[in-house]
Amino acid sequence: MNFLPLLGMPLKSAEVIEVLEHFEMPVTYDFDRLFEGSEDLYWSESWLHGFQLRFNEVQILDVVFLYVAARSNFSPIDLASTDVPSYDSLEQARSAFENADQNFEAGDGYIKVLGARHAVHYEFRDGALSLVTLMLNKVNKG
Repeated sequence: MNFLPLLGMPLKSAEVIEVLEHFEMPVTYDFDRLFEGSEDLYWSESWLHGFQLRFNEVQILDVVFLYVAARSNFSPIDLASTDVPSYDSLEQARSAFENADQNFEAGDGYIKVLGARHAVHYEFRDGALSLVTLMLNKVNKG
């Protein structure tokens, strides 16, 4: 599945609706119940297929979580079936980004490649890739 082109698409776009229907994913409205000024959000999960979608207050898909390792009731997703590269280690990811002359930032257990339209954050736990988060850059958010 190609997740990267979905970033920035409206919840009610044909492409997003096709994904929601194909994976039988309901959408949950998460509003500011405590009047703290937080943004309203919309969430949709495919527990079985290992991914979660987050839509911002104007219903634009701005974050995709890809669970590479089973976590919080999510089955692991096989990144080989997606448009997101997989890395066996933080060092392998760093080397790939350096060789491709890509901008990135790294810290303890994570590396994030910074693109013009989006960022891809790789989280490693106990040396193994655990979670990949795709994020639409703020300037591109609806």
